[in-house]
Amino acid sequence: MKNETNQDKLGFSDWVREKLEASNSLYYTYIFFLISWNWKFFHVLFIENHELLKTTRIEYVYNNIFFSIDLPQKINHLENVFNFIINFSWKVLPPIFFTYIAIIYFSEIKNKAHAVGLKFFFQRKLEFDKQERDYEKDKTKLLREIKETTKINKSLKYEIIDIKSDKPAWEEEFKNLSKTNLDRLRKVNQEYYANAGGLTDNFNNFYIDPASLSYADTNGLISIDNKNKTFSLTDKGKYFVSMLDSKN
Repeated sequence: MKNETNQDKLGFSDWVREKLEASNSLYYTYIFFLISWNWKFFHVLFIENHELLKTTRIEYVYNNIFFSIDLPQKINHLENVFNFIINFSWKVLPPIFFTYIAIIYFSEIKNKAHAVGLKFFFQRKLEFDKQERDYEKDKTKLLREIKETTKINKSLKYEIIDIKSDKPAWEEEFKNLSKTNLDRLRKVNQEYYANAGGLTDNFNNFYIDPASLSYADTNGLISIDNKNKTFSLTDKGKYFVSMLDSKN
C-alpha cells in the first residue's frame, strides 16, 4: 500500500508539472500576441518620451489609440461602458484567437518538422552504417593484401639471399669434385676434428698430407694460421663438409 501511495504521489506530481508546463507555454504565447497586437499601446504607455506627447500618457492613449462609437441619444448614458467593452475586446480577444491558431497549427507544424527531422536523422544514421560497413570491408581486404604481400616479400628475401650467396656455385662445384678430391676433403675434415685444427704434431710433422692440404688451401676450403700452425674451415669448407656428410 505504501508503494502504491508513492506511485500515486509521483503520478500526481508529474501530472501537475505537465499542466504547469503546458500553461506556461500557453501564457507565454498569449503574452507574445498580446504585446504584438497592442504594440503601440505599450510603446506609448512605457517607452515613448512623455514630453513628445504634449499630454499625459493616459489622455494620449484615450484620444489617439482607443476609439469611441457614438450611441443613439436614448442609450447615450451607456456610451462609456460600451466603448470600454469594445476597446477591451479589441485589445484582448484577437490575441486569444491568434494563440488558439498558434497552439493548434503550430503544434502540427512542430510535429511534422519533428517527423522530418527524425526521418533525416535515421537516413544519416543508415548512410553512416553503410559507410562504416564499406570501410570495414575495404580495411579487411587491405589487411589480407598486406599479409599476402608480406609473405611474398619474405619469400623473395630468402631467394635474394640465396642468389647473392655463393652456395649455388659451391653446390655445383661440389657435384663436379673428382673421387681424388673427395678423398682429400675427407682427410682434411678428419684431421681438423681429430687434432682440433692443428697442422703439425710436437715434432713438426704434418697431420695432413701435402696434396690434400694444398687442395683445401688453394680452393678456399681452409684458412691457415702459419704463426700458430693451425687451420680452420672457411664457410665454403664448412659447406663442402656438410655436403660430404649428407652424401655419406
